[in-house]
Amino acid sequence: WQGQPLGLSSGKEVIAVGDPALLEGAYWTVGETPEALAAAHRRSDAWVAAVDAASGELLASGRVLGDGLRVAWLLDVVVRPDWRGRGLGSAIVRLLVDHPRARGARELRLRTRDAQNFYARFGFQPLVPGEEAIPTLRRAGA
Repeated sequence: WQGQPLGLSSGKEVIAVGDPALLEGAYWTVGETPEALAAAHRRSDAWVAAVDAASGELLASGRVLGDGLRVAWLLDVVVRPDWRGRGLGSAIVRLLVDHPRARGARELRLRTRDAQNFYARFGFQPLVPGEEAIPTLRRAGA
């Protein structure tokens, strides 16, 4: 993406007034409305987006939620298909990993079905069953 006219935003303005369609069809957003996705982004501790400077179109984004101490989550990292392979996803991840909410946490986590090799470049490794000293539990419909 070097040499392309882009703006990199770490604000909430693009998804607040823009279009969460970049996440439309992503396996992890099935069943979510565009309004709910936009609201989730606005509530995030960090949200980074790559925006085409000429058109204002959202090209890539990702976000972080965390307490800045124990655990932070890297969420919704996505690059528009026609912009993949140009380094935007890596730039988004590097910026988010360096955000104080992520950097200050003992552990940064994410979930992915198909991008393990991509995230391994940034030091992410699968959890080994039984590795957690305290198991993670979940409650649906919270």
